[in-house]
Amino acid sequence: AFDGILNCSGRCAHSQGVEVEIVARPLAGLKLNLAATVFKAQLDQDQPSLSGAPKAGTQLQKTPTFSASGALNYRRELSANYAGNVQLDFQHMGRVAVMNYDASRNLPAPAYTLVNAYLALSSGAHWEVKLYGRNLCNVRARVNTDYNSVNPALVYVNRPRTLGIELALHY
Repeated sequence: AFDGILNCSGRCAHSQGVEVEIVARPLAGLKLNLAATVFKAQLDQDQPSLSGAPKAGTQLQKTPTFSASGALNYRRELSANYAGNVQLDFQHMGRVAVMNYDASRNLPAPAYTLVNAYLALSSGAHWEVKLYGRNLCNVRARVNTDYNSVNPALVYVNRPRTLGIELALHY
């Protein structure tokens, strides 16, 4: 939800970071993924024209300094016509310290981790039925905040735990 920088055409801020991704396939049908990012995005100059007049060195608003994700996926042919697939994955978003440069309106977003899973059965390239669970731990994460002239604070949260069935037909 990065909003960008007003009136500086990218000349008043910089970002740098490291991203690492590891993929392993230790057994037939088993795939493990792990990714992590450490990120620093800061203002290079004072911005007196922005609300809150942020100083040089301030982390850009709505940017986390760390995120990670991972997945464990196992796929197996059950017969000549059917395959099974199971996956467990997570996404972690680090704390976002600056949601608004105006200190009186800044509501930092705490770190959160979401866990998802699914179990699928497919028939070749014809169809797939999937039982899924998203946000299995039912985490209520603050993903964004916003202010306008009508509401003092709009707080956006992620979706609650969702369980479902998905049917896909391929043609």
